[in-house]
Formats: sequence, structure tokens, C-alpha cells
Amino acid sequence: MEQAPVSKNNITLPIEIFQHALALLPLKEIYSFKRVNKEWYSLCDHAIVEHITSSGSQVHLRAGTSRNPKLCYDLDFASYDPSSNIFTFKPSPKRIELEPAFCYSKHLREIRILFGEWRGVNTTLSKYSPSDPTFGIPIKSIKRNSDPQAQEVLRLARSKFHKNYVESVQKVYQLDDEPSLEEGTVVSCLGDKDIILKCHITTTPSCNIPDDQRNCKDDDECSPEGVVFSLRIEFVKVCASWLVSGTTSNFIPEESRNQIFASRFNLLDQILSEYSITKYYRYSSKVLKWILSEYDRDDQETTKMIKHISDTQGDFSIRSRFEAALEEKNVKKQNMWKYSLAARFLRDPESYDTLEEVVNRIVHTERSESNNNHSSRFFRGLKPILQKINLKLENR
Repeated sequence: MEQAPVSKNNITLPIEIFQHALALLPLKEIYSFKRVNKEWYSLCDHAIVEHITSSGSQVHLRAGTSRNPKLCYDLDFASYDPSSNIFTFKPSPKRIELEPAFCYSKHLREIRILFGEWRGVNTTLSKYSPSDPTFGIPIKSIKRNSDPQAQEVLRLARSKFHKNYVESVQKVYQLDDEPSLEEGTVVSCLGDKDIILKCHITTTPSCNIPDDQRNCKDDDECSPEGVVFSLRIEFVKVCASWLVSGTTSNFIPEESRNQIFASRFNLLDQILSEYSITKYYRYSSKVLKWILSEYDRDDQETTKMIKHISDTQGDFSIRSRFEAALEEKNVKKQNMWKYSLAARFLRDPESYDTLEEVVNRIVHTERSESNNNHSSRFFRGLKPILQKINLKLENR
């Protein structure tokens, strides 16, 4: 029987027992042990598998606004691939048996993918609401000349929200593929550095939807195209860094996040460099579908994708342009998800402010918050000094 990679006083534990002990720890603690050495790295991934399996933690997908999602899916842990260190989640069998739920194209541009162990996640089959301290506070009704106590409550709530903000909990994804208006099904993908989702979008004429499956009368939505869409999730594949990204309010640096399917992305970079393409959107639907495939450099589909990236000058999405605009103004792109303004703009950019106006509003708020934090730290630092001065004056 294999022995654990640590020992003390010449006492060793079987690897299975040691792994089981690790699995009892919180996910963030297990992940932190991966930095010890290569042996621990592999051991911790298997401990994470045992942790997820025993806890029954799920991945939750919500399409539509955070307070009124149109589509809700719960995905169970399905498998772990030790060769690529990738965890796969698939829809629970109960969800597959249900009748399809329908939504409109704008809901496919506001998708949240959440893990059950993240901070502040409150998920049910019908509703998702992040733990926002300002939730329920009628901000617009609090004017400058209103009750000072209300102003102070609002200020403290905003301060707490900025301090405890968890990017992964607030983050919004979009399906870049424009849904077809013709009846049928298409495959689409979305993702980021350490996550990929693959799904099937089915287009159905509105008139063919049974009455009991139509949207409620109190919906403020309508289908201008005369069609609705249903979503069938095939799988979500993630790295361990994604699983722990929502367990802490501290940002996980980009370089610390695992690159999913790193070998495939390296191959794609080599192929595109031969065509003098060095900048492209790595997480567009077409790129991700190629990453998930087994196409090589000489395949016809690879040639089509290269032509598409060249013709579109990198296939950059509106989200990638939004992130680039923020970073040009020295604002971390992760901070954009603090503001529901960003999600609303990405959901329906044509009927909202321009990209520049939205970016400027977020930059202004971020800089104001940063100045407030600097002032607070300054006065907190002064407090013990003033206390010492007062104490000396009293002793005289």
C-alpha cells in the first residue's frame, strides 16, 4: 500500500487515509496544499474529487437577470481526468427529464455559472441572488438631503460590498453565437481561462409553445423575432482554480489560474502565429469548439476557423473590448462585475449607453471608492497616534 507523502516521528499514513483526511477540509484549504510539491499537487486534486463527491456540491447555471432568471440548471459532478486535471459536471438526470424551458435571445447574453460552495451563493431551482449588502435598499430614493442615518447606512453597505466583493459570484458570461432565427439546433460554447461550457441552443417558433410553457403575463419581455430558445447543457469542464475562485474575496491573480486544455491552446497559438495572428479572443465560441475537438493543423475546420479569425480581426467580443477599455484606464477587469450596469449593457448594448460612457461611469466609481479607502486607512492610522497624545496630555 502506498504511503502518504509526509511523515512525522517515523509514523506514516496510507495514502487513502491521508487523502480522505484532506477531503474533509474546506475546498480553499485543500487547494492551498497543491503548492507544496508535485506529489501533493496530484494528491490534492483527488482529495477535491472526494470532497465534491461526498458533499454533493453542484455547479449552478442561471440564464437571465440575477433576480429573475429564465433558465435554471443544476449540474452534478460526473468525472475527473487526471491527465488534464479537469473536472466535468453534467446536468442531473432529473433535470434532463423535465420539459424544456424557453427564453429570449437577450437571456443568452446574461449567464451566470456558480459553484455551490462559493461565498454568498444562494441557489434554488427557481432563483439566484448574490449576497449583496445593498440588496433591497432603495438607492434612488435616498437623496442628498434625506435622512443622514439613511445616508450612513448606504455608505456602510457600499463599503462592505466593495470589501467583500467576490468576482466569480457576480461574473456574467455570454453566448457569442447569434442564435439562429430558423427552427433547429446549433452547438455553442462559452468560457474563460479555467472553464468551458458546451451547450445546444434550439430555436422554436413562439406559436408552437404550449400555453402552460409560455412566459408569465407579468413578464416585461417579448419576442420581437417571433421565436424562443431552449438550452440543453452538455457539460461544464473546469479546473481546480475555478472551483476555489469564489471561496475568497481576494482576487486570484490571472497567472495563478490554471489554463484549461493548455496543450490545445498552445497548438492553436502555434498555428495562428504561422499566419501572423498574435492577438485573438481565446474564449470565443468558435475557438472553444475547436479546442474541444480533435482537429489538427491540416484539417478543413482548422482552415475555416483561421479564416474567420482573420476576417473578424481576432473575433473579439463586446465583453473582451469592455475589459480592454477598463484596463486602459488602470481599472482591473475583474471589478466590472461589481456593477449590474455592466451586465445590463452586455445583455442589450444597442439600447443602452455607449461602451465609453459605461466604462467611464465604472472608472469614476472605482476611483471614488479607492480614494475613500485611502482616507479611511489614513484616519485609522491616526487614531492610535492621537490616543497616545491624549494619554500623555492627561498624565501631565
